[in-house]
Amino acid sequence: MAFGKKDEKKQAAEVEEKAVVPVDEKGLSTVALKESEFGALTRSPAEIHAIIQANIGASGITMGNLTRVKIPTSGGTKWNVPSIRGEQLMDEIEGIVIHHKEARAYWKKSIDEGGGGQPPDCSSEDGYNGKGDPGGACAECPFNKWGSEPKAGRGKACKQLRIVYLLPKGRSFLPYLFILPPTSLKPMGNYLVGLAAEALRVNAVRTIFRLEKTKNQGGTEYAQLLPVLSKENPELSKEEQQVTNAYIAAIKPALERRVDLSRDDVGEEENSNG
Repeated sequence: MAFGKKDEKKQAAEVEEKAVVPVDEKGLSTVALKESEFGALTRSPAEIHAIIQANIGASGITMGNLTRVKIPTSGGTKWNVPSIRGEQLMDEIEGIVIHHKEARAYWKKSIDEGGGGQPPDCSSEDGYNGKGDPGGACAECPFNKWGSEPKAGRGKACKQLRIVYLLPKGRSFLPYLFILPPTSLKPMGNYLVGLAAEALRVNAVRTIFRLEKTKNQGGTEYAQLLPVLSKENPELSKEEQQVTNAYIAAIKPALERRVDLSRDDVGEEENSNG
């Protein structure tokens, strides 16, 4: 058998599996679970799409529509989750990581000079190519070098971030949006590598997001993400995976859209990149 060529029996099985999954006229899966701790899995992608169209219109959702959950300031260890029912303080958030991607952002002015809500002067949606001032290849940018951070001189002026979409357990049919600052990249990276070491896909397991308090080199306390694998039924069932995969396929084009970043997304411990 030639390298890279699919086994014919395996290919036939994949075609057969796709063929038995019913879809609507838009090609969206109509399969859902009768019961699930994840509300999004009890409605098919076709149903969710119809709800979004009825409420939002043909333009669909944008990243600004999603619930944005921020790592708390001053070392707080409780999540503040906003919703139409009011804000809720939570010790942990359990869900399925359905998508994640790297990003970078650079501000000429510090948070003290420009304020927390300022958009970056230069940003990258893929972690490799910057747009704005200075723009260009991130690997060659002087602001992506260690020691370029002007305040302390030991971090990077351009901040590496990770955008994570977590489908939460509970009522929500849409994922939560997390912007992980530089100080939370290492624990998230270690978690992803740990899953890979056991041949587990991050979108096929239940992940819990917790917070832990730590300090920077100057003694300032800040909160850091602590992702862990759920101890109770950590792996999704075959049925849950099937519906989750259909959900991801339907929503992923929206998740690839640009996410507006602000200075607040970097976090308090801006003097270190992990």
